[in-house]
Amino acid sequence: DAAFRKGCSLLQRGQFQAASEQLSFALEVNPDDDSTRLHAAYAAFMSEPLAGGERSREAMAQLERVAKIAQDRPKDVNAQLFHAKLLKLTLCDLA
Repeated sequence: DAAFRKGCSLLQRGQFQAASEQLSFALEVNPDDDSTRLHAAYAAFMSEPLAGGERSREAMAQLERVAKIAQDRPKDVNAQLFHAKLLKLTLCDLA
Protein backbone atom coordinates (compact mmCIF):
# COMPACT_ATOMS: atom_id res chain seq x y z
CA ASP A 1 0.00 0.00 0.00
CA ALA A 2 1.31 3.44 -0.95
CA ALA A 3 0.69 5.09 2.44
CA PHE A 4 2.64 2.34 4.21
CA ARG A 5 5.61 2.64 1.84
CA LYS A 6 5.60 6.44 2.09
CA GLY A 7 5.33 6.26 5.89
CA CYS A 8 8.27 3.86 6.09
CA SER A 9 10.34 6.10 3.85
CA LEU A 10 9.57 9.12 6.05
CA LEU A 11 10.38 7.07 9.13
CA GLN A 12 13.80 6.16 7.74
CA ARG A 13 14.51 9.85 7.14
CA GLY A 14 13.56 10.75 10.71
CA GLN A 15 10.43 12.66 9.71
CA PHE A 16 8.41 11.11 12.49
CA GLN A 17 5.32 13.35 12.47
CA ALA A 18 4.77 12.96 8.73
CA ALA A 19 5.50 9.23 8.99
CA SER A 20 2.99 8.91 11.81
CA GLU A 21 0.29 10.56 9.70
CA GLN A 22 0.96 8.29 6.70
CA LEU A 23 1.16 5.14 8.80
CA SER A 24 -2.01 6.03 10.71
CA PHE A 25 -3.79 6.29 7.37
CA ALA A 26 -2.28 2.97 6.26
CA LEU A 27 -3.49 1.42 9.52
CA GLU A 28 -7.04 2.65 8.87
CA VAL A 29 -6.94 0.91 5.48
CA ASN A 30 -5.34 -2.27 6.87
CA PRO A 31 -6.11 -2.44 10.62
CA ASP A 32 -5.19 -6.11 11.07
CA ASP A 33 -1.65 -5.87 9.69
CA ASP A 34 0.88 -6.18 12.52
CA SER A 35 3.71 -4.68 10.48
CA THR A 36 1.66 -1.56 9.79
CA ARG A 37 0.59 -1.40 13.44
CA LEU A 38 4.21 -1.75 14.56
CA HIS A 39 5.52 0.98 12.27
CA ALA A 40 2.60 3.29 13.14
CA ALA A 41 3.16 2.83 16.88
CA TYR A 42 6.90 3.49 16.57
CA ALA A 43 6.34 6.61 14.45
CA ALA A 44 3.69 7.92 16.85
CA PHE A 45 6.00 7.39 19.83
CA MET A 46 8.91 9.10 18.09
CA SER A 47 6.79 12.05 16.95
CA GLU A 48 5.66 12.76 20.50
CA PRO A 49 7.92 15.39 22.08
CA LEU A 50 8.96 15.10 25.68
CA ALA A 51 6.84 17.30 27.94
CA GLY A 52 8.74 18.34 31.02
CA GLY A 53 11.06 15.35 30.61
CA GLU A 54 8.21 12.84 30.50
CA ARG A 55 6.45 10.96 27.74
CA SER A 56 2.71 11.42 27.35
CA ARG A 57 0.25 8.65 28.15
CA GLU A 58 -0.38 8.21 24.44
CA ALA A 59 3.33 7.80 23.73
CA MET A 60 3.59 5.21 26.48
CA ALA A 61 0.52 3.43 25.06
CA GLN A 62 2.38 3.25 21.74
CA LEU A 63 5.37 1.72 23.52
CA GLU A 64 3.05 -0.90 25.04
CA ARG A 65 1.67 -1.70 21.57
CA VAL A 66 5.17 -2.21 20.22
CA ALA A 67 6.08 -4.37 23.23
CA LYS A 68 2.99 -6.54 22.70
CA ILE A 69 3.78 -7.07 19.02
CA ALA A 70 7.42 -7.85 19.88
CA GLN A 71 6.29 -10.37 22.50
CA ASP A 72 3.86 -12.02 20.07
CA ARG A 73 6.44 -12.10 17.25
CA PRO A 74 9.80 -13.01 18.82
CA LYS A 75 11.42 -13.74 15.45
CA ASP A 76 10.26 -10.47 13.82
CA VAL A 77 13.44 -8.40 13.49
CA ASN A 78 11.57 -5.09 13.08
CA ALA A 79 9.44 -5.75 16.16
CA GLN A 80 12.47 -6.54 18.28
CA LEU A 81 14.46 -3.59 16.89
CA PHE A 82 11.69 -1.03 17.45
CA HIS A 83 11.05 -2.40 20.92
CA ALA A 84 14.73 -2.18 21.85
CA LYS A 85 15.01 1.38 20.49
CA LEU A 86 11.97 2.53 22.45
CA LEU A 87 13.15 0.85 25.64
CA LYS A 88 16.50 2.57 25.28
CA LEU A 89 14.81 5.95 24.82
CA THR A 90 12.57 5.51 27.83
CA LEU A 91 15.50 4.40 29.98
CA CYS A 92 17.43 7.47 28.86
CA ASP A 93 14.39 9.59 29.79
CA LEU A 94 14.67 8.24 33.35
CA ALA A 95 18.39 8.93 33.67
